[in-house]
Parts: sequence; C-alpha cells; structure tokens
Amino acid sequence: MLFARTGIRRLGTLVAGAAFAMQASVGAATAQPATGQSSRCPTLYVIGVPGTGETSPGADPSSDQGMLSSIMLAMRSAEPTRTDRAYVAYQAGFGGAVPGGPVPYSQSVTGGLQQLRTMAQSVVDRCETTRLAFVGYSQGAHIASLFTQEIGRGQSTIAANRIAGVALLADPTRYPGAPLFPGAADKLTPDPAPGTVAEGLATLQAHPTSAPGGGIGPLRDLAADFGALTGRVASFCIDGDLACDSPANAPILHMITNIAGQSLLPPGDPLTALSSITDALVATVHKTTTDVIDKDLHGLSPGSLVLSRDTSLSQRLAEASDPRSMIEDPTGRSAMLRLATITLNTLTSVVGLVLSPEDVCQIGALGATDPLAGLAALGAKMFASMPKRASAPRFTQIVTQAFDAIADLLSDNAELLDNHVWAKYQHAVTRHGSYALTPIAAERPSLQYIADWFTELSRAQPAPAEPNPGPVQPNNALVATASGNDATTPDTTPKPPPPQPKDSTTELGTIDPSPGSAGLESDHAEHKRRKTARHLFWVLLLAESAYLLYTGPRPLIRTDWDTDLPKRTSRNRSR
Repeated sequence: MLFARTGIRRLGTLVAGAAFAMQASVGAATAQPATGQSSRCPTLYVIGVPGTGETSPGADPSSDQGMLSSIMLAMRSAEPTRTDRAYVAYQAGFGGAVPGGPVPYSQSVTGGLQQLRTMAQSVVDRCETTRLAFVGYSQGAHIASLFTQEIGRGQSTIAANRIAGVALLADPTRYPGAPLFPGAADKLTPDPAPGTVAEGLATLQAHPTSAPGGGIGPLRDLAADFGALTGRVASFCIDGDLACDSPANAPILHMITNIAGQSLLPPGDPLTALSSITDALVATVHKTTTDVIDKDLHGLSPGSLVLSRDTSLSQRLAEASDPRSMIEDPTGRSAMLRLATITLNTLTSVVGLVLSPEDVCQIGALGATDPLAGLAALGAKMFASMPKRASAPRFTQIVTQAFDAIADLLSDNAELLDNHVWAKYQHAVTRHGSYALTPIAAERPSLQYIADWFTELSRAQPAPAEPNPGPVQPNNALVATASGNDATTPDTTPKPPPPQPKDSTTELGTIDPSPGSAGLESDHAEHKRRKTARHLFWVLLLAESAYLLYTGPRPLIRTDWDTDLPKRTSRNRSR
C-alpha cells in the first residue's frame, strides 16, 4: 500500500513537472519577437504600417523607409533608449495597378491586419511594462484603424491600457467631418496613457480645420470614435486628399472603390482586369438584389407590392460591394422563395389567385417528386379561386416606386455631378503625399507633430498614487469611557457638546440641538445610553445585595408549602 501511494505521488510529480515544462516552453515560444523585430523592451514601442507600395512581405521590419521613416528617426533621435520601432511588412498592394504586391487591396489589408496583430501581441507578451503606439499611412492607416477599433471595443486580446497613442495619416476609414481626435470634438491635445502623467503633451495643442469629407474605404469601416481609446487616437487629413476627404454624400463612390479594391488590375493585362471587375460587379448586383427582395420589398402579389425606402438603393449597393458582406443561406433562400411567390402570383393574377410562400413550398415539394402532382395542386388552387375571380391587379405602385428608387440613386450621389466638387480634387495625389510639409499646429507638420507626441509619451511618468484615507479612527472619548480609562491621545475630531448632569432628559440620551454633523450627535447619544444603562445595572446590583444582607435569602419561586411554613412551625412547637 505504501509503495502504491509513493508510486502515485511520483507519477503526479512527473505529470505536474511535464505540464509545467510544456507551459514554460509555450510561454517562451509566444514571448519571442516576430521575424526581424527588435527584442528590446523600451518604455514605448511604436509599430508603423506603411502605405501602398512602401513595403513588401520580405522587407526588413527595422528599415526606416517611406512616409513614416521621418517620424521614427526624429523620435529615436530624441529618446534612443526609451523608444523602439518596427514596421509591418505586408503586400501593400492594389491589384497591381500601382507599385506594391499584385494582390487586391482588400486582400492586402486583411494580410496586413493579421501581421499587425502578431507583432503587437509579441511585444505585449514579452514586455510587461512596455506600452504600444501605432502609426499608419494611407492603406496602413486603414489597417491600424481596424486594429485600434478592435482594441477600443474590447474585441482584442490586447488591453486598451497598453496603448499609449495611435496616429492615422490619410485614413480611408475616417468618419465624415471627424475632428483631429475622433469622438472628442473639443479636444486640443492627446490624452496620456492610463496611469501616467505626460506634462509635455500640453505643448501639443492643435487647431486644425476639419476636412468636411470622409474616408473612401468601405462604409462598415468608418469609425466615429474608438471606444476606450478615444482621446488617444488622432486622424490627420489634408483637405482635398481623396483617401480621407472624399465627398460625404456619395455612396456610389464607395461602391466603385470597393469593386476596384477586390479586383486584379494589372496594367499590362486589360482582359484580366475587365474579367475581375465584371465578377465583382456581378457579385455586388446579386447581393444587392437579395437584400432588396428580402428587406425592402413587401407584399406577395403585384397589387400589394411596396418598396421600402428606409435604405436607399445606393446605400444597398455600397454595402453589398464590400467583399466581406456575404449572403447567409436563410436570407438567400427567403429571398428566392419570396421572388418565386411573387412570380407565381403574377402569373395567376388573371384568376384572382394569391399564393402564400407556404403554398409555393407545398407545390414545389410535390413538383420535385412528381411534376404532375405539382401541376394538379396548382390547378386545384386556381379552380378553388374561380368563383371569386377579380380583375387583375395593376403594377402601377411598384413600378412607380422602382423609378423613384432609380431617381434617388442619382440624387443620393449628386456631389459626383458637381464640377466644383471635382475641382477640389485636382491635386489630390499631391496632397496625399504632403503630410511632411502641411502644418497642423504652430507651423508644425503632421509628421513632426506625431514624432513630438510619441517622444512625450515615452517620457511619461507614473501618475502619483491617490492618498489613502485609511481606516476611520474611533472617537477617543468613547473608547476611553468604554474601557474605563482616560484617553491619552489627543482627539482631533469635533467633540459633541458636554453633557448636562442636572437635566434628566439629557442624561437619558436626548441631545440638545446644536450645529454639527449627524454622525457626532448619534455617537454622543449612544454614549449616553450606554452610560445610563451601566448606572442602572450597578444600582440594581447594590439594591439586591443590601436586601440579601439585611433580610436573608428569599425564594425565587413561591409555593403553597412556603405559605404554610409559619403555621406548621407553631404547631410543632406546641406539641
């Protein structure tokens, strides 16, 4: 038995040791930096996401190139030991139309986002006290914005308090008319990281004019704020930069961008480009039609069809053009069933028959196994409706609403037909690349502002701890009275008014009204009640002692025997 117990203990020890070793090895593996990424743990670690054509999957993460290099070099020059940086190496492509990877824009963003998540998690796992900062330009700002939204909304494994600041340049996800700090319109300076104090941030006041337009990216990515990170995220946009300042009321422009962003656009192969664009356009029309039939079209017969206008057709097209939007099976089946029901009701309207989706399912199920039975079921329903035949309904209502929807398609995108609007974007390419020159605050360009911002974040100090009030000290007078000794420690708390011994009501605990807190009055009354109770106890005890001393013991329970005791005693004496 002893051997069995010893064997079990040894086996448990081996299993526990193996589990600990496995956990340690896994932890060591996750704590390793990404390929080419610095292994230092500075105060602030900045991860930059370059723009389209500025990097590639095989690029060195520590090589300072592109728009963001001036930020990193200035920051590292000011604080070489407190800061470090790395760049996300990803495709950075736009379907081959511009320098960069040959993959479509949407695929490039997805790959860059995954790489950014990996690099950020690597720093967090191996550097417990290091805080992160992100900076992205153009397509890189799109990637950094998506990751920042995840963290700010609690959808990431990285806590929001580990992020010191985020800078977005020419962000395609910028909300229309958003201020410098999205979600904080009146803010002039960035917030420090939680639990820190950065006095130098007060010198970074900015009063830029907010660009009226918004980002050209997919509608679902536009961010009005960044959740828990609001105030620590700045979005820099130059007026006239089409990437972040596109016309606010032009959903079709988002559709065009989305279609181009999921297409292959090699300059030397127009057939491939045309085929890719056609596939994206067909998918967009298919998803839009499904959404309109399932969500906007109401009614089952031609005369009762109503087209809802809660969501415009151009809005549906812009949403459906996003390659991430998928048609769920229930939605697709529901739309096809509704369309089939409307079609059959149109064909049977000459006899006044209106079928429900359940009828269509029944007829379809019969027809799938036995076509003649399906036709017989349809004929039976038509024959049953013959006595109540009515005039065929008209399509006037639905046709009118369809033309109105097409007219709204033009009115919703009226800005695209305005020559003055397009005149604003004559120099869009130049403005897209002028963030190193255009001042944002006190003659300080955006890139210099970000470099100074990140430098001050690296110099931040821990916020002083709030003084602990400690436990509430009891009233010394009450403690002294309860223990029977005088208080030796001076009491700094306000004392209640002195008791009045000649006033019986005061002695019983009634407090004379006077200025002071209710808590002190309550303590004073409790003290008096306890003192009175002690006095009464001693008086009763002394009275009982005196009675026993002079009269002798008395019975606690009186009986008839006790009452007859004197008579029995006298009789015994007489005998």
